[in-house]
Amino acid sequence: MPPTSLTARRHVITKFRELLEVAPDAMALIDAQGRIMLVNRHFEHLFGYSSDEMYGRDIETLVPSRFRARHIEQRRDFNAAPRTRPMGAGLELYALRKNQSEFPAEISLAPIAGDSGQWVLCAIRDISYRKELEESARKFSGLLLRLQDEDRRRLARDLQDRTSPPLTSLASKLFALKKQGKTLTPAALELLEDSLSLVELASAAIRAISNLLHPPMLDWKGLLTSLQWYLESYIKQTGINVASDLPPTLPTLPAGADIALFRVVQDGLRIISRITGNAAVGVRLLKQNQSLNLEISSLASSQRAATAENGWKEDAEILLSIMRERLREFGGHAEINANRASILISASLPLKRNEESSTAQAGRQAP
Repeated sequence: MPPTSLTARRHVITKFRELLEVAPDAMALIDAQGRIMLVNRHFEHLFGYSSDEMYGRDIETLVPSRFRARHIEQRRDFNAAPRTRPMGAGLELYALRKNQSEFPAEISLAPIAGDSGQWVLCAIRDISYRKELEESARKFSGLLLRLQDEDRRRLARDLQDRTSPPLTSLASKLFALKKQGKTLTPAALELLEDSLSLVELASAAIRAISNLLHPPMLDWKGLLTSLQWYLESYIKQTGINVASDLPPTLPTLPAGADIALFRVVQDGLRIISRITGNAAVGVRLLKQNQSLNLEISSLASSQRAATAENGWKEDAEILLSIMRERLREFGGHAEINANRASILISASLPLKRNEESSTAQAGRQAP
């Protein structure tokens, strides 16, 4: 290395040494060749390397071996168009300590141009604790949803068991009284007919509420029949036209996935109705490759177009969050796209899940 270049390099290192020491995160100064020139004390504590051990080492030393080839390509791409940014937006990032243990990391990159060439300032934060909290929150949310479904199942059963016998008995007595119609006045007969109609309406309303809480056919006839019944009931209750496209059969679903998908359809229709009002809805369920995909779509009504474009997050954020939480337990996800013309809610549920999916691993990157 020419003396002038070496002098410039030393000047950069000296300039940034004090700056890195006061930073709250692990910091590393990296040259254009991807070599580590300077680290701070937080870095030494986080990775287990001393500053002397790190000097001149490739940044790939901190990258788990399965990600190193890809990381070299990403480093070249960054050097071609350097800019300050978080690394791997939307991806899970992992870093490698000296003892070969890995940890989830949050990484930020900042390019620095100098007389000695291009440098990169790298900030690394261990987010293991945050990940643990997020995982605990997800498990707790999933537990709450399962408990809620169990409560709905119990409430639906209790509602039927406690109201059906007395209503049936009342209807039987009213019919017995009706047989004595010759001894009743016309006014009394009219009152009797009204009473029978009210008993029938009450019984139908209780059955509908019970089925919405937990359709019994979900347990003994499965998801498809339950969805067909629900969509038919939805049309009758709301007057909204629903065009359904359901397959003739479904593959075996993971335990609990049927009720999760049923609730997703319920919540999806609520979101659609809040955004579009009474616009027609399409519900489509299909198997593609190794996943079961659900689509709920509608055209946005002109009167509520502004809501579809700007206000849907406010109206639907909670329901969408619940939908995602229901599906996350099974490795699935849900999304919503809304604009002035249309709304589309899409959900996907994998039919096969491995404990460690190679696809998921491929989506992870390291610093």
